[in-house]
Amino acid sequence: MNNRIKCSVFSFFIMISLLFGFAAQPVLAAEFNSNGVVGADEVIEDDLFIGAQDVVFDGRVDGNLLASGTVVTINGEVTGSVFAVGKTIIVSETAEIGGDLFAFSSSVIMDGKVSGSVFGGSAALKLGSTAEVERNVYYGGYSLETTAGSQVGIDLFAGVYQALLKGEIERNAKIGAGAVELSGNIGGDAEIDLGTVSPDDATDFSSYMYFPQDPNIPESVRAGLRVAEGAVIGGKLIYSAGADFSRDIKAQPESGIVADFPTPREEIQSAGQRMLVSVLGWFLKLVRRLITLLILGLLAIWLIPAIVKPAAEFVRTSPLPAAGNGVLLIILGSFAIFLAAGILLGLGFLFGLLTLGGLVSVILWLGFSALLLLVVILVLLVTYGSHIVVSYFIGNWFLGLIAPQAKEKGIWAMVIGIIFLVVLSSLPFIGWLVSLVATLIGTGAIVLLFRNRRKALPETQAVNVEIAEG
Repeated sequence: MNNRIKCSVFSFFIMISLLFGFAAQPVLAAEFNSNGVVGADEVIEDDLFIGAQDVVFDGRVDGNLLASGTVVTINGEVTGSVFAVGKTIIVSETAEIGGDLFAFSSSVIMDGKVSGSVFGGSAALKLGSTAEVERNVYYGGYSLETTAGSQVGIDLFAGVYQALLKGEIERNAKIGAGAVELSGNIGGDAEIDLGTVSPDDATDFSSYMYFPQDPNIPESVRAGLRVAEGAVIGGKLIYSAGADFSRDIKAQPESGIVADFPTPREEIQSAGQRMLVSVLGWFLKLVRRLITLLILGLLAIWLIPAIVKPAAEFVRTSPLPAAGNGVLLIILGSFAIFLAAGILLGLGFLFGLLTLGGLVSVILWLGFSALLLLVVILVLLVTYGSHIVVSYFIGNWFLGLIAPQAKEKGIWAMVIGIIFLVVLSSLPFIGWLVSLVATLIGTGAIVLLFRNRRKALPETQAVNVEIAEG
């Protein structure tokens, strides 16, 4: 289905936390709990990481809560934000969340209060009759249901197959969907994009939407737009579809209805506009990439020619070994970063158990600062350093063909090589392959350069010793 609504629908990703040991007593670092239970009388004056098969949180956290489990049930109070991932996430009517709720699972059932916004990605999200969201709801998934009595304090944004809106939305609702049923209250505009759905073909979708694994996921409804007689829309109803759904709109919005049914000519024009936008986007991306690499490449050939030129020579003489070393660096480097992060968290947890809170803060701060620096260096090396080295090789080779006398002019070699590589890596279908090959070979060439220099260093020291003894 199309999504031409003015706002973009958000796709969400959750941070995966490493969980260690058993429940720790209060320390100055974040707390970790792996038994999955926080009692009603427990107060944790810090961020809490909790994970188990079944997580039940009944207490209070003066901070943020990060929870992971098959079923995560939140009954207590969190003064900060909640990050929850699992098969089923339940925010009961007694739950109070002072910040935002980030929920990613098969199904999310929410009946509590969230003082911030709700960000959800799942097969189904249901706001129960006691649910209260003081700010916005951002949701992407299969089914969104707001039950009568539920409240959204500002706006609702959704990209779904079906949206069943029976609750109250204080301001606007902007939805891209295949099926929308509205029987609740919307204080402002209801902006709905149904793509090419029309009343004639609106019965063909439900048979494809079936989730037998989770009883919390509702059955599919017939595609199309339906507005019940008792629904209230304080602004306009703006919808686009393949045909007119006015016969299914039983309530009159206060500011009227705006409908859009693209004709074949409009569809052709729209396709042309999309193609133009796509080409312009491609060109702007190419220009941004070109400018970035030109700046970095010229700085590199000016400041560190002793690295760029020898590494480019390895591209010429050893492209296959360079590619192999590039693959190894990317794989082993990524693994080493995750391993180092786990070790740091483990050390922090260990010292936390010993109540060495001040030492925990120092270890985590210094450790993660150094780790962040290594990550930045690795990303810059793989993303830009590799392409700078390959660009210099390409430019030097090209100058050798057309102007041998200019072959050693590094600036021109860099400029020409970058233009060649950026244009080639931006081509449809093959551009990604060119970029991947350049990344692997360029990264590996830098690795080979430093490996050879490490080997050469002891030999140089040995020669110096022999000279001194002689």
